[in-house]
Amino acid sequence: MMTHQQLVEAAFDAIPDPVFLTDDDVRVVTANTAARRALGLEGIDPSLWQRRAGELLRCVNALESAGCGQAPGCQRCAVRTAVRVALSRGAVYRAPASLKLHLGPAPTEATYLVSAAPLPLRGETLAVVTLEDVTELTQLKGLLPICANCRRVRDERNYWQTVEQYFRQHHDIAFSHGICDDCMRKLYPGDDEEA
Repeated sequence: MMTHQQLVEAAFDAIPDPVFLTDDDVRVVTANTAARRALGLEGIDPSLWQRRAGELLRCVNALESAGCGQAPGCQRCAVRTAVRVALSRGAVYRAPASLKLHLGPAPTEATYLVSAAPLPLRGETLAVVTLEDVTELTQLKGLLPICANCRRVRDERNYWQTVEQYFRQHHDIAFSHGICDDCMRKLYPGDDEEA
């Protein structure tokens, strides 16, 4: 049977989004499996990666300056703000933010829902920070090129496909078909009189 400690650790690691436990200076105390995997920290001694979040996330501001918290852009950092507000208010703080991170060969910008919650632990209060990638959701708010004639949409690779194909492929949304009232009257005139 699992101990309470093992159960808490298993639950922490089961969360699919990157989750960090940080101090008030955004220094990472521990991270769940999703965070370690995203940052390439699996199999590395935790004492070697307990640095500030911006350094571990390879934030472009941290890499282009003397470190996390040192660049002018760090004053507006969404992660730092979330931790500061959550710890000062003693309440959960959530906000969407565009983060430019160097997780691959080149910096990429993505939209995250950054959440922080205070966690009192052994006489000090730490912050639980979650980074949920909501880039796809925010792209839905953007413009989607659609053909004025056939109504197919153009994806990011410049391929034209039906609206149904696009949403099934990019957002795992399936469509069911029906006929609206206006089209029913146009296509089947007189049928509404029989009802």
